[in-house]
Amino acid sequence: MPYLKQAARLLVVDDDAIFNQLFVYALNHLGYEAEGVHNSDAAVEALARRHFDLVFADVHMPGNRQLQLLRTVVDHHPLLPVVLMTGYPEMNTVIEALRAGAADFFVKPSDTEDVESKIRRLLTAADRRRRARRALDELSTMGEPTTDA
Repeated sequence: MPYLKQAARLLVVDDDAIFNQLFVYALNHLGYEAEGVHNSDAAVEALARRHFDLVFADVHMPGNRQLQLLRTVVDHHPLLPVVLMTGYPEMNTVIEALRAGAADFFVKPSDTEDVESKIRRLLTAADRRRRARRALDELSTMGEPTTDA
């Protein structure tokens, strides 16, 4: 697994400053390279400036109407898994989030072992998807004529 060689980069997006800071600290303590931001705009800026392997995003934050951050990430970074978090679970929101492309969903606070298990599972799946995409890209260019004359 490639994530043993280099710490996976995780982005935490939550307007609750205390939860954000504690969650980032816990993720860093688990050996990941976590960065926290407090709103959707800051998340989009962070994703534009740096590669992340996984995003944790709060559902209920200012500027995140109708799962807008999730939709933006899925549109611009389709291979990047997004885990949505909430302290107020509503079945309709969970269903809508999963249909919109969320990789997973959990209720805050969550057990550290459960979160770590989710991270490992999602990073492994994302790595497989990236490798499959590269292989498909290579296959699609194999039959094309070269311009080296």
